[in-house]
Amino acid sequence: ANGASAAALGKQLSELLRRAMLAYAPRSEVAGLTGERWLAWLDTGLQQRPFCEGAGKILESLPYRKPDAADNDLNIAAAIDAVELRINTPLVGEAA
Repeated sequence: ANGASAAALGKQLSELLRRAMLAYAPRSEVAGLTGERWLAWLDTGLQQRPFCEGAGKILESLPYRKPDAADNDLNIAAAIDAVELRINTPLVGEAA
C-alpha cells in the first residue's frame, strides 16, 4: 500500500481475491460473478458481511476510479483486512 494509488491497490486486491477464490472454488461458480453478486458470494460463510456492507465493498468500484480521484474517503487498511479475512476463512456451504 505504500506509495500506490488507491485505484492501483484496489485493482491488485481485486485480482488477488479473484485468483484466490478461483483456486478454492469451482471456476464455473466464481468466474462469471460480478458486482453485487460477486460481493455477496465473497460474504458467504463469513460472520459479518465485509463485502456487501463493509470496507470490502469498495473493491467493486475502486479499480475503475480515475487514478487522480481523491482517496481520503477510502479505508484501504479495512479493505485489505476484508480480503485477508476472505482468503483465510475456509469456504463452506454453497461457496465450497
